[in-house]
Amino acid sequence: MANKKREAVKTLLNKLGKYEVKVYLCKDGKNVELPEEDYGHFYQDEVYAVDIKGQYHRYIIQWFGPRMPSDKVSEYRDHLAQLTNYEFIPSEITRTSVMQGHEDDSFLTFFPNGFICHDGPYQTYKDRIASIASSAGCLFRITGPYEQKPRAIQQDKVVCSNLNSGDCFFIVDEQAKKCFSWFGEGANDEEKKYTSSLAAILAPDLEHGEIEEGKEEESFWASFDGGKTEYSSMKELGFAPGFTPRLFQISNATGYIHMREIYNFQQDDLNNNDVMVLDAFKTIFLWIGRKANKTEKRNAQKKVDAYMQAL
Repeated sequence: MANKKREAVKTLLNKLGKYEVKVYLCKDGKNVELPEEDYGHFYQDEVYAVDIKGQYHRYIIQWFGPRMPSDKVSEYRDHLAQLTNYEFIPSEITRTSVMQGHEDDSFLTFFPNGFICHDGPYQTYKDRIASIASSAGCLFRITGPYEQKPRAIQQDKVVCSNLNSGDCFFIVDEQAKKCFSWFGEGANDEEKKYTSSLAAILAPDLEHGEIEEGKEEESFWASFDGGKTEYSSMKELGFAPGFTPRLFQISNATGYIHMREIYNFQQDDLNNNDVMVLDAFKTIFLWIGRKANKTEKRNAQKKVDAYMQAL
């Protein structure tokens, strides 16, 4: 799988040739160009346009934060058209969109300093660092399963229950003037490396400590509202170290039956029109949507059997 992803990125870069990247905030009907120091910092309340102009091709990617109502998405399509002066030649320009949580390596490649998704509305990088410094604290989850490039996603609350053994987390405790990189038992090396780098990006003036799961001191747990409580550990989940659950979609919408993986999935990714497969390590679940057709239902078990044989 990792080789396929690297090949996909290589193919994209070859198609582009030499390229330049510009990032715009889609706001009030206009595209507001952002300074380079803001690149890689995305805010959950906002919509962005990433314009990649290559020698041979041009890609324009619109990124939607998770709080964007689905019925509002179409209103933002005009922002992409503005960037090309309402001219669109498919052989020269590719326009696409991605929702937060579904960024693939091809998208993340254009942000070599990493991808960080912050809570709330847009702030400049300098203002964001200042707001973190004046806050009670914040918590970021760092995830990059199956050798994907890691990304950091701010959590809604700084509570222990948001931790899990499969990922890394970055915690800022402004009151104690400290920040921590916490490495879950099942986290991979790339996730750990990126988590460690966040101290210089998000909390450059704070003392930084790195902690392996199971070796925490009381000062670490004191950074969480409510202190140490229960969270999803490897033993509770029944997963092997390094394992992350996988979700697949079985569909014949394209004219033939296929099973494709849904990365960085959420409950909203369950599609009532298809059959879904969840690999939970010890158990593989088949979830049949109410509107799944007979062909999808009939072939689902065959697809799962083939998947299990390939493990």
